[in-house]
Amino acid sequence: MKKYWKSIAITMIIVLGLGTFYLQVALASGGNPNFTIKTIEGDKAKAENLRIDGYYSTDTIDENITITQEGSKYMSDYSYWERLNGINHDPMYKRLTTEYRGFMRGKSPWMGSMYEDDSYLAYAAVEYDFRSFETGDFTFNLAVLDKKADKENEFSYLMEGANKVNHASIESVEKVGDELKVFATLFKRTGEEELHLYVFDLNSQELVDDQPLDQIDPSKQQEYETYIRLLHVTDPLAPKDYVVFRKEVLDHSTVEFSDKGDQIQQPEVIESDLVVFNLETEETENLDLPKRLEDKSQVDLFDGENLYFVETDDTGMTIVKYNIDKQEIINELEVEMKDAERLRNFSNMTIKGDKLYLLLNDPASDTTPKIYALNTETGETVFEGEVTAEDLPEKYNLEIYEFIVQ
Repeated sequence: MKKYWKSIAITMIIVLGLGTFYLQVALASGGNPNFTIKTIEGDKAKAENLRIDGYYSTDTIDENITITQEGSKYMSDYSYWERLNGINHDPMYKRLTTEYRGFMRGKSPWMGSMYEDDSYLAYAAVEYDFRSFETGDFTFNLAVLDKKADKENEFSYLMEGANKVNHASIESVEKVGDELKVFATLFKRTGEEELHLYVFDLNSQELVDDQPLDQIDPSKQQEYETYIRLLHVTDPLAPKDYVVFRKEVLDHSTVEFSDKGDQIQQPEVIESDLVVFNLETEETENLDLPKRLEDKSQVDLFDGENLYFVETDDTGMTIVKYNIDKQEIINELEVEMKDAERLRNFSNMTIKGDKLYLLLNDPASDTTPKIYALNTETGETVFEGEVTAEDLPEKYNLEIYEFIVQ
């Protein structure tokens, strides 16, 4: 019996721990309000694929929450094993792991690391060693699945001599012909960030090109600093013709500090451009936008072919659709809205097909989140809804960090 006492004790601890966990979960989730997406006007079916992720908090509760037309689910509603194995709500990731279980095994849920078309599914990831403070070498792990042949092309590539890099982060993956083009941000030991394009030949499994995409005149390196980031794409998996990034050059010579060391003058932005990278030709071009769109910081969405600029006023919004290939405005819609004053500061936007979805939420106010679906061709509001719940406490906060059309 003595030789089994440790196993028995461990088993009892696990059982007691799980019992305590489920009791806490029952107590935590039992009194939480059930939020739903309620249709006010329009086609109720337009809300079937909507999902809202956020935080719900009161004086005693602070929990992640997911809201759909069917109701809400809190983090405490998930089992111990679901939490232990990790929970990912992303519908794209769930679909991929269901349809391509073998290929997706061990793959990160970050959709920026994935590419998919009718014939291929591709993936890229970076591995680096945090244990060493002397080397910045890192390894690309790359994989492409031929869906029709059910064959995988999987290989790794060691980036040697990157001793100035702490780590790298994948931003976007694109398959163009027999090449895999990987955009990655390098985080250097100096604190600088640098966006690179790495091109891999899928036949030879070799790196054939490495381009830094944010270079400036070396003579100005001491004065100026370049910041660059890719624009968010509404469907990161889908094939696209272009990658668009914003490039800003800051003049740090204008920075001023008070006697106490506080920064009182920000760096001056001396250059701000939207840069288009053609994935086929690998050529870059600064977009020469019409004058009315020169405030490039207001670009809200990118669908792989078009940029969407949203202008707001007291009565509603104007949606401007700019085609990159034609380099011209191809559609402009003026839409009157009831909640126009909330549009700019408290909105989440996304596009699915020919529908623009808006979610309006001000956590500091007593107003409930509103949802609109607009036809991007006609401007017609095809759906209006709101997030509702019964038995809400007097003081609560609902913050929304993601709005997804599945």
